[in-house]
Amino acid sequence: MVLPFLVVALYALMPVAIMTTKQTPSLLFYVATALCLALALRGKARSLRVLTDYKLLLPCLCAPLLAVLISSLAHSHFAGISVEAGLRVSLCLLFLLMGLRQIDPRLLRQATWGIHAAAIAAATYVVYLSYPSFGASGERPDTSAIYNAVGYGNLMLLLAVLTLFSLGWHLTAHPRCENALKWLVAAVALLGFILTQTRSGWVAVPVFAGLGVVLMYGLKRPWRALALLVAILAIAAVLAASSPFLRDRVALAYTQTLACFDTGSIANTSVCIRFQLWRAAWHAFLHNPIVGLGDHGLFSAWMKTRALADGVVSSYVANNYGEPHNDMMQALSSFGILGGIGLLLMYFAPAWLFIRRLAYHHPRQTRVAAAMGAAFCLGFAIFGLTELMFRGIRTVGLYAMFVAFFLVLSEDGRAPARELNATGPAAANSPNTPSEATAFAKK
Repeated sequence: MVLPFLVVALYALMPVAIMTTKQTPSLLFYVATALCLALALRGKARSLRVLTDYKLLLPCLCAPLLAVLISSLAHSHFAGISVEAGLRVSLCLLFLLMGLRQIDPRLLRQATWGIHAAAIAAATYVVYLSYPSFGASGERPDTSAIYNAVGYGNLMLLLAVLTLFSLGWHLTAHPRCENALKWLVAAVALLGFILTQTRSGWVAVPVFAGLGVVLMYGLKRPWRALALLVAILAIAAVLAASSPFLRDRVALAYTQTLACFDTGSIANTSVCIRFQLWRAAWHAFLHNPIVGLGDHGLFSAWMKTRALADGVVSSYVANNYGEPHNDMMQALSSFGILGGIGLLLMYFAPAWLFIRRLAYHHPRQTRVAAAMGAAFCLGFAIFGLTELMFRGIRTVGLYAMFVAFFLVLSEDGRAPARELNATGPAAANSPNTPSEATAFAKK
């Protein structure tokens, strides 16, 4: 059947498109969703079981759409782009789940090559933009043709982490060469991330490190796991400190934070501008905590009128910024408390499932997918604290596609029979176990 191969190809292309183009990701998302729906219709009985298997998760993922619809009705204003975003993480994600279940997991896992390719493409782009000074002049690479430097750097870090976690499974008959390639990809992606001089992305590193340690050791060897975690964080600190420009930016952030509180938080520095934007979003939320302003686009108008008049923001910020640089503040100001709850559920409902599937009694392939899924959801949650990761609807599509992808691959029932019959991680990693590529070829 051709459809499964087309879906896997689209999944492989999506991360590359996200890191290199603006328009293509949405097209890929809808084509993949349509093909998954076609696959689901061919296996109706198996597809419909998604409704019962995820009877708690699916309503949680409908919460953002419900918040937008309630706010739209309250304001008699149709928030079109936000409705589409809500549909992507609810109805479209359901179709993706149903369709992906029809694909052999050994074939489906091959889509992760797209993650590695995207990491290389993004790093190459950043190196190209940084050449020849590589930040020596203090300027950051201008990635605004795709994303701003913060969002782009955050996504690069996430791609590097997913690549490292994927070391837990093998997609070819040459695992040593494959692992060497993945280590190289992760190193190149981390280099690109450092070149973007993104400060906020480093906040997620302890969470990623913790997930990696749990993936390796579970909770059976706490002291060894703790020692590894400390070692990883120490290496991360050395990497961060190795960039003098990143050190300068961290020191500048500290100085600006102290200064902006001394000046009433209306200084027009990078840190104080963020504080002003967050305060303006909170100001808007408090004026209508149930349904918010009614749409993302109304935040700019609110700053130019109410927030500026009340002294919440400076005139420079009111006239030059249109969003709060924080996904949660965006949700609260636009759609009220329901919007905030919806966003939290979008992050943490699937993240909770992934963390549960990280338990050490699950098959290795299940745990690897669960760790990747948890890193994906929690990464977006942390990145969204200082950057609007869902500024573009294409990123919402990426989130929906890969939450469905990692959910399906982390289901115990999706593991090949040889993994389910193994007595533990050692059996799953046995040298006598055939590679996935070989097993799939023989099928």
